[in-house]
Amino acid sequence: MLQEIQLASTARKTIAPVIVSGCAPGADLRYFLGVRHQIPWSSASTTATDLLRSFPAGSAWAPSLGQSVGADATAAPNASERFDVFMIAHGPSKINVIKVLREYTGGGLVETKMMIESNLPPIRVGNGMLRSRAEAMVKDLSAQGATMMPPALHKS
Repeated sequence: MLQEIQLASTARKTIAPVIVSGCAPGADLRYFLGVRHQIPWSSASTTATDLLRSFPAGSAWAPSLGQSVGADATAAPNASERFDVFMIAHGPSKINVIKVLREYTGGGLVETKMMIESNLPPIRVGNGMLRSRAEAMVKDLSAQGATMMPPALHKS
């Protein structure tokens, strides 16, 4: 983890540390994280919202804050706009969520299962999708009990 933080810092990437209760960064990490705002882990939904708020305005994450799917009815959607889809939690029916994800991504069983089990929320489950497909994916995953975020405009 130290190497990842060093690389992110060198590349001037935003670092938003999420600290699990009862854990403290070691001395080697305090240099990178010591003076930064730290987000305490509470629940997946609350922590994901707090995490997204820590990113600078105008970043790829910012458009999804406080918006619902299709919330901006005044702006004409650009047919070429691409969206990313983020899942906060898979919910009680992980197997059904994996099935839906496989349908949309074409991924294998093992890689899809690992994607949702080995990442902290929010988990990017769709990348650069057309708006209609991104909205359909959110709807289908939500129907299986997954906690989803509205599609966010994809920034290359």
